Amino acid sequence: MQMAGYLSRLWRKGFWSGTGGETMLVPSNHMVKAHKILIKGLGPADKCTRKVIIKRIGELGETLRRLQIRDFGIHMPVAKGGEMCVLEACARLVDSFFLYYGGMPDFLLKVKFSIDRAYLPAIEVASAPLVRRLDLLLDYTIIFDRSGNRP
Repeated sequence: MQMAGYLSRLWRKGFWSGTGGETMLVPSNHMVKAHKILIKGLGPADKCTRKVIIKRIGELGETLRRLQIRDFGIHMPVAKGGEMCVLEACARLVDSFFLYYGGMPDFLLKVKFSIDRAYLPAIEVASAPLVRRLDLLLDYTIIFDRSGNRP
């Protein structure tokens, strides 16, 4: 809750509005395990469609690539069609990095998605197209971790 309060204060003071496409990098101040937090605005909740989320994830991937960050976690908002949204987001992130780093030896991209547990069974089934796409591009590993205590 400390981090949520910190981000709320930034919003109240006008440092962050959450406007679609807005990006903000903040220090975690040891409130979470990450050193820094990159926040991407999705815009108004009633306009936050699957298409918007995928677009913003693509933009986020480009920002992370430019910052040369290849080990990161993403919290996906709950959205209608969420399981496909996660898969499409993963594909967009891979595209962002592969276009730039694809030919480099020993390239490693590590992404951890934080998602609603209800999506997990559908994601496992629907991941086949993503697996076929990744097979063409690079060596990879997909791990479904059910051990977390998130809902």
